[in-house]
Amino acid sequence: MKPILPVVKLKRNVTLKLKQRIGDEMPSLFIKKLSCEGLLIVSCVCLITQVASTETLAPTETNLDQLSLEKTSDLDTVHMDPPAIKFANETYPVTSPAPEEPQKTATNLNQKPPITAVGTSRPSFTDAVTTVPQGSLQFESGATFTDNRHGTYSWTMPETLIRLGLTTNTELRYTVPNFTYIGNKQPGHLASNWGDTSVGLSHHWLLPGKVDFAVIPVLNIPTGANLVSSNGVDPQLRLVVGRNATKKLYLSSMLDTRWYTNKNAAAHIVMMPTLIGYYTLAKNLTGFLEYAASIPTEGKTSHYAQTGALYLLSPRNQVDIRVAAGLNPAAPDFLIGFGYSFRVDGLFGDSRNYSSFKRKKVN
Repeated sequence: MKPILPVVKLKRNVTLKLKQRIGDEMPSLFIKKLSCEGLLIVSCVCLITQVASTETLAPTETNLDQLSLEKTSDLDTVHMDPPAIKFANETYPVTSPAPEEPQKTATNLNQKPPITAVGTSRPSFTDAVTTVPQGSLQFESGATFTDNRHGTYSWTMPETLIRLGLTTNTELRYTVPNFTYIGNKQPGHLASNWGDTSVGLSHHWLLPGKVDFAVIPVLNIPTGANLVSSNGVDPQLRLVVGRNATKKLYLSSMLDTRWYTNKNAAAHIVMMPTLIGYYTLAKNLTGFLEYAASIPTEGKTSHYAQTGALYLLSPRNQVDIRVAAGLNPAAPDFLIGFGYSFRVDGLFGDSRNYSSFKRKKVN
């Protein structure tokens, strides 16, 4: 709505309108002597006449723009492209309603999200570079027979490692004490008892170039008997790195360092560097080839070559086997081991999306 014109400007406009309607020959004296009341009445009549004539005029570009704005205002919208928002990876205008939730059918109710296959730290010397899913509890166990080359042998079991996913990339670890039987190749045995336990954490990072990196601090607690225990609280640190070399080949390496605190320990620091390659042989079968060395600050270095296989019975169940040989006299002659691992999902966090409990089917 336009503002009301001042009296002087209004009088000038009325004069022009009267000249157009009555004629230029109209005496100017007549116009000058109009009273204020008559001037207001005449001005109102002229304005009404102007509005009426405007409605009958042919539409121009200015009028079309004005009409379009008037029509859009009637629809409570603005004649312009509205800003957009992103919702569920799709783009919707702000003025549009949110997309309706998909109907629950038997097909999408029974469709489970992808399940990450169980990834274990066994049976290799190299630890796992990844962690278990958040809210998942994983058990890894097995047994190993070792020929010590110097007339003795040993059995170690159950080699149980329990891993609990705390976050998407951090897990809590607990190692159950192993029962170790050390025997003599001659009749009789040397020792048999339970060993030490340990607790630790593992944190995984995905570095640029799709490189996996994990830091695993461990604290070894002397809960075992004298002959099979380190008899000291020993800190330990493992650094693990890995990357896919090809679609089927995954390469990984670890540097494991353990500090022995007992003053009577055979070595105060033992380092174990490893290098391993995992190769996918079939859909559920993976083989590996590994090199490892045990390097003490005092004593001789031991070198190992190991191979083995891991077979997935299901995404949450795995069996494994390994065979290793000592590459120098300081290492054992050979060792052979086997194991079984399984994972329980859905305790809390992300793993509830693919809980191991069956979903209710819809008829």
